[in-house]
Amino acid sequence: MNDLTSLYNARTKDLGIPKFSDENDREHHFRLVYSGLGAWILKLTSDRDIEDPELKQISKRYVTNSAKDILNSFLDLDNDLGIYFNGNTINNLNWKSKLIKNIEDAYLKLGYFESNSKQYSYHEPKDSQFLSMDNGYDLAIDNASSSEQMVGLGRYNPHQETCTSFLDFLPGKANAKEVFETLSNTLSYQPLQDNYPGNLEIYDLKYRRWALFSIPSAKNYPFSLLRIDKLSFAILKTKDSVLSFAKLPEIYNMTLKDPYYYREQWRVLLGRAAYLGKPFQVSIKPHFGNGIEINFRKVNFLSLPGRELALLQARTWPLENCFDSLSMVTYQSFEEPVKRIRQHLSIEIE
Repeated sequence: MNDLTSLYNARTKDLGIPKFSDENDREHHFRLVYSGLGAWILKLTSDRDIEDPELKQISKRYVTNSAKDILNSFLDLDNDLGIYFNGNTINNLNWKSKLIKNIEDAYLKLGYFESNSKQYSYHEPKDSQFLSMDNGYDLAIDNASSSEQMVGLGRYNPHQETCTSFLDFLPGKANAKEVFETLSNTLSYQPLQDNYPGNLEIYDLKYRRWALFSIPSAKNYPFSLLRIDKLSFAILKTKDSVLSFAKLPEIYNMTLKDPYYYREQWRVLLGRAAYLGKPFQVSIKPHFGNGIEINFRKVNFLSLPGRELALLQARTWPLENCFDSLSMVTYQSFEEPVKRIRQHLSIEIE
């Protein structure tokens, strides 16, 4: 047994990440390094400033650079990792920093730590904090708790009765379709003038992408979603060929920096699609024996509201490469938690 094999065997045990029943070594190693990078980032964010350890905060630069050093060490040891860990799909020379930032953002949305312009701050909870996944496992959402297993970026322990339902962790219990119905029925509308100031785009349900606004495209559906100057959003209503619009509340704006409401406009977009009988779809199929593959590849681009996205990242691994946001894999035992997220976002099984 060589040193690299011994290292991966140790990581398999430490992280609690066994192979899928028919998985090859290389694919397993990709998952080990991805989750291991997450575990190291969590450890780094709980470090203390040497000069003032009582502050319970740590430099973002220190976390990112240290995590990058760890990733580089693995890339130097195992050339095969370059197949999975690379910046080809995002065309970014600083892809390592981007990857680490993505992982840091996921943990930020899950509430492991807080952020300001230059530091991550960590608060020590009085009690361990867990979310029930409805599959016999609970997701730890604090750095103080130990865990038996990692899945994706998530740290898990066997279920306990005292944990919180993951639905209580989300901004609301209503699914995306219900959110859209409520907004479309309660917002105040005003006529859409021909000379509306600003750059208007409309979401094209057929091609699943943003397109330049036109009156004919607006009249295809009773309700559409507008994007204004790529910053704010509005619901467009068509009735008797008359167009009127209602701006969405601030929590749906791109300018909002609160991680709790990250990309909430996608909740409205997904809900509108389901309301009109054209929901987004996902396929789920077997993967390497006892795994499953979750695939959104029939859309050009898909983002999910921040907390659901973070929960999905804490239950799955990206499939094709470390930046893959349209296909992911996990164990069959985690299919039910993935299903619950899908249902909450009004996404249907293909």
